[in-house]
Amino acid sequence: MKLILKNYFIGFLIFLIPILSYFNIKNINQLALYDIQLIFISIIILIIVLLFMALIIDFILYYYFNKNYQFTFPIFSLGFYLSFFFEPLSSLNQSEYFNYFILITMFIIVLSFFYFTLISNKFLRLFRYFCFIYSIYFIIFFLINIYFYFTQQNIYKININNSNFNYDISYSDVNTNKNNIYYVILDNMMSLDLAHSYNFIDKKSVLKELEDNQIFYIDNSHSNYSQSIYSLASIFNLNFLEYKNNNFNKSFPNMMYQSEYSIPLTHLINKLGYNFIWVDNSIFDGGCLNIKNQPWKCLNSSSYRNVIRLQQTLFINTPMKAILGKFLPEQKLLYDNSIDNNQRALKNFTKYLLSIKKKENSNFIFIKQGSPHFPYRTNNLCEKKIFSGDKTNILGYQNSYLCVLSEIKEFVKFIKEFDPNSILVIQGDHSITFEEKSKITSENIYANNTSIFNSIVAPKDCFNKFEMPRSSINMIRFVINCNFNLNLNYTENIFYYKKNEKLISQKF
Repeated sequence: MKLILKNYFIGFLIFLIPILSYFNIKNINQLALYDIQLIFISIIILIIVLLFMALIIDFILYYYFNKNYQFTFPIFSLGFYLSFFFEPLSSLNQSEYFNYFILITMFIIVLSFFYFTLISNKFLRLFRYFCFIYSIYFIIFFLINIYFYFTQQNIYKININNSNFNYDISYSDVNTNKNNIYYVILDNMMSLDLAHSYNFIDKKSVLKELEDNQIFYIDNSHSNYSQSIYSLASIFNLNFLEYKNNNFNKSFPNMMYQSEYSIPLTHLINKLGYNFIWVDNSIFDGGCLNIKNQPWKCLNSSSYRNVIRLQQTLFINTPMKAILGKFLPEQKLLYDNSIDNNQRALKNFTKYLLSIKKKENSNFIFIKQGSPHFPYRTNNLCEKKIFSGDKTNILGYQNSYLCVLSEIKEFVKFIKEFDPNSILVIQGDHSITFEEKSKITSENIYANNTSIFNSIVAPKDCFNKFEMPRSSINMIRFVINCNFNLNLNYTENIFYYKKNEKLISQKF
């Protein structure tokens, strides 16, 4: 059987179409180098598997039916391309039966192309010609994206001795206690004031419950940014982010997936003699990765994180997302691959702490929980209930919010018994505005989107010695000052937002 190389070339072009379309500027900006390497390896493996299967089928057709077809690989590539429409189509209807209908329809389409290209040389030539022209468009589109990416983006490195934050502290003055620090971030957890304005809660009642649990709530708090990727980046940067060419220089978690420069927070914690433990919210953020020369510890295996990252990048809209989930290793410590478990990070981490035989000290534990952020999958009692729609489903958010409030009280109670001398922060990374029920003006929407739940359990001396931290950046500085007896200066209480492609700051 003589190979018809032009058929395999066409198959390769079809295979590249969804990959090239995925690498647009928006996605590239959210990918770390590690992601690109992981995607590239997965593509190589997948194309080898498809080629091998196609060659076997072509050989069978030639040997048993005397048909020198050799167009199986382009048909397989067509199926690969169609799979990227699975998630957008399935979102039209949440029914499991509808998902099966989509898969069956895609299979019939692929089978039909296989049949017609097998019986009609004219159809095969027309299909081959169309695929060639169609793929050229995506190649041009990809090259344009790459051009703009490299001409408009700037590569930044952290200046650890910048004017706003200096690492040159006197370590001789550092407090030598070994108390643990639990730093909990709740995705999209709005302030009590905002929740009260939407009639989700009665603020006085909730404050009373928090006080009864010795949780100090800080009013009028804001995240410094209205998006998780920048709000969290500012915490790990211990400072505001640089802004240039209509973009911020860092985002979370991508800033963590490199070994070229130090991450200020983890570097400082390590220098102060503490271990930094990253409890990852894998299914949404890609998860913790053990990176060479970076001082943190992950609780999940690297193979687990690799699969999760592929699910959340290239294959996020395909059935491959579910297929990859079948290859996830058993997790002896923390999360399985389900939205529910990642939304319930506090409960899962509590289970982990109960499973260890001995509590260790000198740890900074960073925990990110996916809720109350969409998808909304619990009622107010934290019982499973799936709310349809998107993040604007106000009833879904209300139930998720009330569930999280109860989880906060349970987690604080547990930590007080398990690790009574520890410092515990529970903070939102940004908020959300439901405009249809809001009486605010458009100008105040930006303030609402950064109005966060902000609370802490810490020694009373710290509250007397240091000013109350009302921002994301100042809270992390407060914790470091409190636990290590330092005096890091606070930044100005400012939050940033984009408006008409301009970066605007607002004091609070």
